[in-house]
Amino acid sequence: MKSRLLKRAASLSLRTKRILTLVLCLTIVLSLALPFSAFAQKAEPKNVRVGWYESAFHRTDPFGRRSGYGYEYQQRIATYTGWKYEYVEGSWSELLEKLIAGELDLLSDVLKMDIGFIRNIERNERDFHLVELILDIARYLKVPVIAEGVETEAQLRLLRDAGCDLVQGYYFSRPLPAAEFERKILRRE
Repeated sequence: MKSRLLKRAASLSLRTKRILTLVLCLTIVLSLALPFSAFAQKAEPKNVRVGWYESAFHRTDPFGRRSGYGYEYQQRIATYTGWKYEYVEGSWSELLEKLIAGELDLLSDVLKMDIGFIRNIERNERDFHLVELILDIARYLKVPVIAEGVETEAQLRLLRDAGCDLVQGYYFSRPLPAAEFERKILRRE
């Protein structure tokens, strides 16, 4: 095969070789001279429809300003993704129906998984499978999960491997007074 290619190349006329060389050089020069961004189109930000209802994790004040954990979590995601949120208000059951029907992209709430689910996951396979099931359902409903009561590295590893979004517990820190929290955690002293 190699000798066949060499024979073909040798049989090309000098003029054909020069033309092919010129075309190759022009292609290289043009690809370096023209910026690729000239051909790229700026992507429009994705509009994400979020089901919004009042809960302990997020609320709307009398002036219509949204706040709370669910809202702040979405704003952090928007910082990295460029997403724009369109909030649809309703009861949880109405919004769940809209989510299932494809009219919403996600719900604004956060699921907190109690320490009772977490406590024995490293020793009891049945408890761990229950946690995995809860995480799967939350993922299907597009609801972020916070696992409460993480006390060991093994629990943290199991939860991460199962796809848990957020964790909290004594593994990271005991409850702290506000001033000490600010000093230790926020200022990292």
